[in-house]
Amino acid sequence: MTLPTLRLQDGTAIPVVGFGTGTAWYKEDPNEPFNRGLVEILKATINRGFRHIDGSDAYGTEEEIGVAIKESEVSREEIFVTAKVLEGINDVPAAIKPALNQLEFHPYLQRAHGYLPWMRENGIEVASFNGLTPIRSGSPGPLDEPLARIAKAHGVSENAVLIKWQIEQRVVPVTTTTKGGRMAEYMEAVDLELEPEEIEEITKIGLTHHFRAWAPDRFDPDNRS
Repeated sequence: MTLPTLRLQDGTAIPVVGFGTGTAWYKEDPNEPFNRGLVEILKATINRGFRHIDGSDAYGTEEEIGVAIKESEVSREEIFVTAKVLEGINDVPAAIKPALNQLEFHPYLQRAHGYLPWMRENGIEVASFNGLTPIRSGSPGPLDEPLARIAKAHGVSENAVLIKWQIEQRVVPVTTTTKGGRMAEYMEAVDLELEPEEIEEITKIGLTHHFRAWAPDRFDPDNRS
């Protein structure tokens, strides 16, 4: 399966779904041993059609990413790899405009004050992390029943429904798993065709319930920006 792409303002094309190497794969200690399990799941991910791998020096998994790509049957040139810049570098004035901004985005955190439209007006596309929050740490919640119903109607997983909802918002979801079977569920989103009414239902219900999964203590409880 070939993943569709989103064209960025710098001319590159980013696959619309990314596989993350943080979260469950994150190394608390940079001296933790090499994780062969991550290499194997990355290779399986690539073999399933993923061409977007999300990494960071802070995750401690960049070596595993490199080994997985080298051992895969796909050339490095075919794979879009996301990296992160360190604090102290990310606030330095630069002449090159960002092409992509990754932030927490899901139905319970759709970002207020026209933030996403403003970024797009300035040529910055959006990628997301924690996009499955409504069926993970954000559950139970008002979307539990609608997501289950919509998934059942299409014969797919709730994971696929949420990923497709993000794609329909022109957002590039980055998700991960330690279970090989989950990757098939994520790929279901590519061919899934949600009805406009279903997309609208998820959007409207999501707006009634504010939930931030990442670092909620750093924000005011009602901060939706």
